[in-house]
Amino acid sequence: MNRDLLLTWMTHVGEGSWMSFRKAVAQIAGEDPDPLALCRRLRVEFSDLGFADFFVDGTQRWTTLAPVLGGLAVEDRVAVLYGGRTPTLVEALRRAAEDYGAKLEE
Repeated sequence: MNRDLLLTWMTHVGEGSWMSFRKAVAQIAGEDPDPLALCRRLRVEFSDLGFADFFVDGTQRWTTLAPVLGGLAVEDRVAVLYGGRTPTLVEALRRAAEDYGAKLEE
């Protein structure tokens, strides 16, 4: 499952229904023995990692969160990109990291 492609799609669309999320996962993942379990797993991962909110206000909808570069309390020289992202944003961060002698890991 290409999670980067799914997150790029979600960022581009911005928000949608649970059904649209399931359809996108099915198209990107292809054949999966348990597609609903995969969708649930991805929902938990994306929610826990701060990429998106699901079942917003008790509905069957999801929304991508705005990108935020946040520091970590345990490592003062480390930051994490939360929220939606596109290849263009990641490339801009990569160039900025190179310009400032920082390391970017995906």
